Amino acid sequence: MDPARLPNHGDMSEQNSPRGALIELVVNVAAPTLVLLFLAGDAYLGPVWSLVVALAFPLGHSLYTMATARRVSPIAVLVFISVLLTGGIGLLELEVQWFAWKEAAFPLAIGVAVVASVKTRWPALPTLLAPLLDQAKVDGLLEERGRAEAHEADLVRATWQVGAVLVLTAFGTYAFARFMVTSATGTEAFNTELGRYTGLALPVLGIPSTVLMVWILRNVLIGVEEHTGVEIQELLK
Repeated sequence: MDPARLPNHGDMSEQNSPRGALIELVVNVAAPTLVLLFLAGDAYLGPVWSLVVALAFPLGHSLYTMATARRVSPIAVLVFISVLLTGGIGLLELEVQWFAWKEAAFPLAIGVAVVASVKTRWPALPTLLAPLLDQAKVDGLLEERGRAEAHEADLVRATWQVGAVLVLTAFGTYAFARFMVTSATGTEAFNTELGRYTGLALPVLGIPSTVLMVWILRNVLIGVEEHTGVEIQELLK
């Protein structure tokens, strides 16, 4: 998945704010897109340096957020690796299809990890809901009403749905990358196509997948209300 569509999980309170979202959009989408589209010509930076400068924005921001958060999250590591691989593919002038494979590999890997987490001590959906819900209160109400197993079934179903969305995103990402980026790596045309891809990936791939994720999470929260008999506002931290 393109770094433009992956959050750098640093200070989550900052990133969940409008200011944090704007910074993410600028450094991961706007700045790289503008550099690749308008500064890649030989009269400006040229193919090599324009790619280096464009990737420096998401790479630098990823390193900054990891340093300020004083922890390393799996998503931040994926962002870091993704940017390095994009740079490597362009600078080493590898076959252009490797870019599409690289882009598809990240949502696919995350989807597999989400589904596999069901059998671990840190299942994805409960971990995602933990910062939102008063879990002790939720668990007490579920036990009291005998709905703990039904809630667990909802979480498992939602986890599979999230995994399916990510797998579909991987297929869509591969197809979109192959369609958008076709020129030989290391050329001005490659950088221009990469810039267009980066700018369009968010509305074409990122927003639809996010809408589906929000729909899945909404259904889980509705299920929590039904199983506990309490409105969700009273169960939030």
